[in-house]
Amino acid sequence: MDDSSPLLAIPVLRSRVAPVFNWCSRVHLFGGDGPGAVQYQAELDLGSLSALGRLETLRRLGVQTLICGALSPDLMVYGEQLGLSIIAGVAGEIEDVVQAFVRRELDQPRFWLPGCQGPRRYRGRCSMAGSAARSTGSSDGRPEPFMGGGDAGSAGSESPSSRRSRGGPGGVCVCPRCGGTMPHRRGIPCTQQHCPACRHSMVRRS
Repeated sequence: MDDSSPLLAIPVLRSRVAPVFNWCSRVHLFGGDGPGAVQYQAELDLGSLSALGRLETLRRLGVQTLICGALSPDLMVYGEQLGLSIIAGVAGEIEDVVQAFVRRELDQPRFWLPGCQGPRRYRGRCSMAGSAARSTGSSDGRPEPFMGGGDAGSAGSESPSSRRSRGGPGGVCVCPRCGGTMPHRRGIPCTQQHCPACRHSMVRRS
């Protein structure tokens, strides 16, 4: 690997962005003198690590940005707590995606992960939920990713009652086991987030 720290990490399935970060094992690292000069550095095999462990390893190596397909809400929260800038909901050939990242053109429809609504903005979201209400299941028993709206901070045309059912803004998520807290994120129920300290499901506190 080059002496410079990697700027960018992309989970890989064959030659494309892996559709779901939670279950990927291969990650390509890219580095350079800056975001405008990104070059391939190395491939990592992280199959022996948990999804949380992969995020921790990437950050420890100096990765600043993670481009991926779908990922679970708890990984999104944890990755951002680690200091990663996460661009989710992205699909396409790795080389094309890297070039689009350099040119800041990942919002083009050809890079949208199928099922994700809206452009992949540089702080866009595409998360997968574990509840049966949001999952149809797949042939191998894994839950299918739930593809949310384009930007978690955008309420779109939802009615107030719909937003309340998903969890409105404000309040904090609290761990009933150890007392840990984190800010509540609009559109992600606290019960779908896990405490960074003990991994227990959290509950909402206004």
